[in-house]
Amino acid sequence: MRPLLLARCTSLAALLGLAACAPIASTGPDDGIDDSLTYPADQAHSPLTKDVVERLQQIVVARAPERRRTFAKIGDSITVSPSFAMCLAASTVHVDAARAVAEGTTEAQLEAARLAFKDSTLAGDDSYRRKSLSATTGWMANDALKGSPNALEKELDASGAAFAVIMYGTNDSWTNAPSPGDGSSNLRSSLNKIVATTLAKGVVPILSTIPARADNQKANEVAVKINAIIREIAEQNRVPLMDLWLRMSKLPKLGLGPDGIHPNSAADSCGFSSTQLAFGYNQRNLLLLEELDRMKRLIVDPLDKNAPNAPNAPSAPNAIDCAPLSGSGARVPVAQCDQDNDRVTYQCDRDGKWVKLPDENPRGPAGDCTAINSHA
Repeated sequence: MRPLLLARCTSLAALLGLAACAPIASTGPDDGIDDSLTYPADQAHSPLTKDVVERLQQIVVARAPERRRTFAKIGDSITVSPSFAMCLAASTVHVDAARAVAEGTTEAQLEAARLAFKDSTLAGDDSYRRKSLSATTGWMANDALKGSPNALEKELDASGAAFAVIMYGTNDSWTNAPSPGDGSSNLRSSLNKIVATTLAKGVVPILSTIPARADNQKANEVAVKINAIIREIAEQNRVPLMDLWLRMSKLPKLGLGPDGIHPNSAADSCGFSSTQLAFGYNQRNLLLLEELDRMKRLIVDPLDKNAPNAPNAPSAPNAIDCAPLSGSGARVPVAQCDQDNDRVTYQCDRDGKWVKLPDENPRGPAGDCTAINSHA
C-alpha cells in the first residue's frame, strides 16, 4: 500500500487538536486519458488510463444505451442527506470561470453531464433523487452486506444503474458496539466485498474517501487510515476514486457541521460559487458532477459513437431476433462485415438489446469476414 502523501497540518486542524493533515494541492478531473496507473493523494479524481477506460467500457457496454447514464447511491447518512445529489435534478450548473479553468472542466461540460444523468430514468425516478435501498443513516460498510439478498444487491437489481457511487467508512472509523475501537480492518473486508459484488452485477463502482472527524481525535486518526484503504481498493480494482477528504480538508472548519462528523452546506448545496464552495456538501456535489462528466465523456459517449447504427458503423442484426443473455433464450454472438472488411461482432445484452463486442481478431485472411445472418 502506498503511503498517503500529506503536507503540513492545516491551522484549523491544529486548533481542533486533530491528527488530520492537509494533502498537497488538488488537481482537477482529467480532460483526457492519463497514461499512468497511480492513484495519488494529491488529485481529487483518480487517473483514467487507457487500460482503466477499456475495462470500464467493457462493463458499461452490456447496458442498454438508455441505461448507461444512471447511477445508484450507496452509503450512510452523508449519502442519505437531502443535501447530497438531490438538488442536481433541478439546479443549472454555474461555476466561477476561474475555477473551471483551474480544474480543467467547463461549465457547459458539467451541465451536459448533469442533464445526461437526469434524463435517464432510474426505476421510475432519476439518479439524483432515487431513494436508495442501500443508503441508511448509521450504517457501517458491512450493513450493506447483511441478508440474502443483501441491501446492496437489492439496490443494484432494483435500480438497474450502470454506475454506483459508494461511500462508507465514517461509521467504521470509530465503532461503539460491541466495544469501542478501530473499525478499519472491518471496513477493508466489507468494502472489498462491496466492490466485488458491484462488479459481478455489471455495475461500475465509483469509490469516495470520507471526510475528517473533528469530533474525536482517535476516530480521525482511523479515518486517515480508512481513506488510505479506500484508495488502495480503488486502485487494485482499477475503478474510479473521488477524494472528498482532499477537497474538504482545505475548507473552513474542514467543511464540517457543528457535530464535527457530517458536512455542512450552503443554503443551496448545489451552488458552486466561490462562497458556496466553502461548504462540504457543495464540494461533494461538485466532485460528483465532475466524476459524472468524466464517465460521460470518456466511458459512455465513445460507446454511443461506436454503437450499432451510428454513422459509419454497420447495422446491428435484426433487433426482433435478440433475446436476453440469461436463460434458454440466450444467443451466440453474431458477426458481420463493416465497410473496411473488418468483422464486427454483436451479442444480446441482459436487456435484450444488441451490443457491439470487441473482436480480438477483426481482420482475418481474405474472405474470412462474412456477414452472418442466422442465429444458433
